[in-house]
Amino acid sequence: MNDTDETLGCRVKPPGMEEQVCRCKVLYFVLDLPAKAMVRYCHQFNGKFGCTDCEIEGKSVQSGRGHAMAYPKQVQDPPLRSHASVTRDAVTAVRTIKVCCY
Repeated sequence: MNDTDETLGCRVKPPGMEEQVCRCKVLYFVLDLPAKAMVRYCHQFNGKFGCTDCEIEGKSVQSGRGHAMAYPKQVQDPPLRSHASVTRDAVTAVRTIKVCCY
């Protein structure tokens, strides 16, 4: 299907007008971090590879009565995520039916 396919969208018939197909594209929306992870089918911000900008690996450390994810300072900057790495991870996630952001 393509963007001109009339089966996509919602059919409406305003009074005194012909039937029309209404479609919309979401250009921008705001989410909190847990919702963003769910929509992107990705690890949450507190996951082992939780940063959406780079590929830094977090370490689980004891904190109070539980554990927290810590991102240790590194000598050099971690590699940034690229279109290719995000696409690779998405394909891996779909093939393995697992969240895969590393």
